[in-house]
Amino acid sequence: MEHLLKHYKTQTALAEALNAFLGTKTIKTGHIYYWLKKGLPANRALQIEAMTGGLFNRRLLCPKFFNQ
Repeated sequence: MEHLLKHYKTQTALAEALNAFLGTKTIKTGHIYYWLKKGLPANRALQIEAMTGGLFNRRLLCPKFFNQ
């Protein structure tokens, strides 16, 4: 998750990119902060992998779920 934030520079930029990719306006910077502290949900890891074209793999974003 830290590498993902370094790529997008800010939590706001990541939230905006996800909203643009998904066609919503529901993802806020508070969600990004929560994911940093508690972990990324598996469905978001899949969406981020699709959004970045595989640059950020779901196994790296959510290892406790996908590396079983």
